[in-house]
Amino acid sequence: PITGPNDAGVTGTTSLAAICPGSQPVVVTVQNFGTNQITSLNVDWEINGVAQTGTTFNGTLDTLGGAGASSAQVTLGNFTFNVGQTYALKAWTSLPNGVADTTNLNDTLNTNLALISSPSGVSVSNILVTSADISWNAAAGTNYDIIYGPTGFDPNTAGTLVSNISGSPYNLTGLNGSTGYDVYVRANCGAGAFSSWGGPAFFFTNCSITVAPWTEKFDDPTWVASGNNLNNQINQCWTSSPDVTQSLAFKW
Repeated sequence: PITGPNDAGVTGTTSLAAICPGSQPVVVTVQNFGTNQITSLNVDWEINGVAQTGTTFNGTLDTLGGAGASSAQVTLGNFTFNVGQTYALKAWTSLPNGVADTTNLNDTLNTNLALISSPSGVSVSNILVTSADISWNAAAGTNYDIIYGPTGFDPNTAGTLVSNISGSPYNLTGLNGSTGYDVYVRANCGAGAFSSWGGPAFFFTNCSITVAPWTEKFDDPTWVASGNNLNNQINQCWTSSPDVTQSLAFKW
């Protein structure tokens, strides 16, 4: 590769994997490519072609193959990211050791930044009468919220919220037996910034012991009467004879 005595550049950003909406730090990696150790350099940057306030790195970047570290992370500053937009980052170094860079081909990083998306892979396992394990594809270093409620509820207006969960899976307790639930998961970025909700995942808690006297009104969402003796659905804690999937199934 072409290099020189004082040669540095930006090689990557730790902000690529997932950026939460709101004001977030933008961090890049600077690298010494030259034959001299570097003790200072300037780093400038743009978002979507708009210049941001640059910064100065002061430290020691050893030469490639030297005993010390030849790269370091530099926080450029904060930027306010909005949901539903794409952001192009351009960052470059200049004046390594206070002099002109001897090779400019490796100075600049151009990349797109991705806003964190809603968690994927929301699923439910180990379902008991009053608890269940909620799992999702979690990103390292991100906290999460869970919201759950009756089947069909709107997570933006209703439900029971569990906040600042450190990772997946999470054992959800305090549930009612013999009950159908929807559950959603979102990333909690702090400072009031969140991803959109991922899910829902539906589950039905195990059947609880029924204590007499007791009444069944057959009017909750776990009972479906098709009106034509076909595709009826009964509560999972009940059985029918004949089976509701058969052509002789009942209606009510």
